[in-house]
Amino acid sequence: MMGLCNIAMTTLLLTLIAVIDSVLSMEQLESMPGLEVMPKPLMKSSAHFHHIFKRGNGTAGRRRAMVTGISHMLHANSTLLPKDCDNRCLGRVQSRRLREFLRSSAAVKRRSVFSGITTTDHVWLNKQKIINWFVTIPVTETADDDVQYVRVVPDTGSFFTWFQCKPCNNCYPQRWPIFDTTSEKNRQTFFYISDENHDPFCRNLRNSIYGLDTVNGYCRYRAYYLDGTVSIGSVAGDSFRFHELGGDNYLIYQRMIFGCGFHNRWATNTGIGGVLGLGMNMGLSLPEQAAHYVGASFAFCLPIAGSAEGSGWFVMGDDGIPAPGQEGYQGINFPAGGRGWLIYLDAVDMMVGGAPVHLPQGVFDINPNTQDGGLVIDSGFTISTLTPEAYHIFRDAYREAVRPTLGEVKFGGKLGLDSCWDLTNIEIDKLELPNIGYILRNGLTLQIGRIASYFTYYTSSGRPVLCLPFSEFGIYSIFGGYSMQQMSLGFDRPNNRMVWKNDVCSMS
Repeated sequence: MMGLCNIAMTTLLLTLIAVIDSVLSMEQLESMPGLEVMPKPLMKSSAHFHHIFKRGNGTAGRRRAMVTGISHMLHANSTLLPKDCDNRCLGRVQSRRLREFLRSSAAVKRRSVFSGITTTDHVWLNKQKIINWFVTIPVTETADDDVQYVRVVPDTGSFFTWFQCKPCNNCYPQRWPIFDTTSEKNRQTFFYISDENHDPFCRNLRNSIYGLDTVNGYCRYRAYYLDGTVSIGSVAGDSFRFHELGGDNYLIYQRMIFGCGFHNRWATNTGIGGVLGLGMNMGLSLPEQAAHYVGASFAFCLPIAGSAEGSGWFVMGDDGIPAPGQEGYQGINFPAGGRGWLIYLDAVDMMVGGAPVHLPQGVFDINPNTQDGGLVIDSGFTISTLTPEAYHIFRDAYREAVRPTLGEVKFGGKLGLDSCWDLTNIEIDKLELPNIGYILRNGLTLQIGRIASYFTYYTSSGRPVLCLPFSEFGIYSIFGGYSMQQMSLGFDRPNNRMVWKNDVCSMS
């Protein structure tokens, strides 16, 4: 991609665009314990740049990448320079390159990008049914198909992206190849982040819940999750490729920063490679890193469990988010307060069968003193939860509504579900169940789709079971991924609101 940068020219670029904060030597990288190093030139900053490929035309795309990238701003012996170009000539050329870079960045801001979302199969762990969704991201700087891919869970409840990497000291079984940091496919683009010159990404990460002390000047992270999943590793970067929304191009975002997990544990055996952090905090999440080009907004639709590959979608970019009233979308502003990286739904009540259940006033409010409470939108948490004072009222209202059809509750189920019924001799497709959802502060109702309003599985003896897909949780309430199935959700950061449309994963 590009060679090591001349220090004087790096200083000049810092003066012009103030984006490079760290320089990493090969000697430092080679001294890092437990990491194999390919003898390659590396760019060591957490600054981001883009370029564009026309699909099927990798050569032309690479030529354009060289124009919009940073390398030809820095190389005094670039082939793009006129013959015998002196320092004054070099300054003029670099100024022109900088103007081209800034113009191209402004143009990209109008181009939202997308990737597909797929569900895992129904995986059983100790006879529990586990469902996850994943985004597939090519980690590459080319338009070729022979690239490394990572599959990561879209998680609005966290703000740091990581995935398993080789050489791995302790990795869990993964369905797809683990990202190989020594692969020839990423030889010229992969790099580790050093904190030698106080890299801003490393500094912000270290001050967050994911931060660890540096080792030999290298930035590290540690990620823990409520279900027991954990990842520990080094902070790295590479190029991510996305499809242009509404166009025929690939858009390449260079130097996207993520965690390379070398010590990992996934609480369930879904075989997914890692987590795509979508929360907002200190510029660390993927949407925040892409904000310079497309804006920090994002949207997704989680397809029905068991759908065909790519049935859902993930979009980044302000222009990819419809306004309320557009294309059937509804919207509500985010509530004030809460913990900085979490995204909240401003709800006041629940409904069963179209009627409110009359939860205690303020049950979903965020405590202004402790910032606890609220209704957290967490796509990485499978089952939706309610605090005890809300859950018991909602659960009892649902039990009462289904009593004429299903009778009394037969038993508790898996995943902490305590309202389950035997479906023997009952056809689920013909079963009339009450609709459920959230009543929002602005008077609208966010109704959970029919397929997400019940949870079914089979017992060890083959008996079909239906459960209410909510559980009790004592810290705060969670609007989880299972309840989001077939719901298009958009997170409009400039306008501080969420928009949604029910029962469809269509891109229109």
